[in-house]
Amino acid sequence: MREKLRELDIRLTELADYLQISRPTLYKFIEYYENERYRPIDKGILDLFRYIDDTPGIGKKNVMGFIIQNLSNMTDSKDKALIRIVTEYLDGPDVSEDKVTFVKNVIKTNRLDDLIPYLNIYVSLSGKRSLTDEEQGQIDEFMRLKEKMITNMTASAKRSNGEEGKEDN
Repeated sequence: MREKLRELDIRLTELADYLQISRPTLYKFIEYYENERYRPIDKGILDLFRYIDDTPGIGKKNVMGFIIQNLSNMTDSKDKALIRIVTEYLDGPDVSEDKVTFVKNVIKTNRLDDLIPYLNIYVSLSGKRSLTDEEQGQIDEFMRLKEKMITNMTASAKRSNGEEGKEDN
């Protein structure tokens, strides 16, 4: 796809602008397309790539015409963006089963909704270089809660495995 776009004299920055997506997203879509991983690619963009690939004697004007006719009103809705982010993550090499299970649980149930604001605060604060005293207090409280949960889960697992009361050797 990169080679075809180069032959058509279509710069990737220009194409990303026309498609109303970021250049890195376009690079990722092209990589997916070249590796025949079509599922994460936005349907309209996938149609464009297939049009470019399958149309003999295609020129830059044809591509621009296709974009205007088929994709000019394309907006990257929150739903599409979210689906793309989750799909890219799930297709990634470093995906942990615990995280996949957590994401599925967050999507399938509202039982975790009360925790989400706290997790979001923790994530945003943990990435900061310097924290105010109040922010550090929030991080400390979160870490205490995390340790308490781990302790409770470990104790519960030991009880269910019949290890309670056994001494460590």
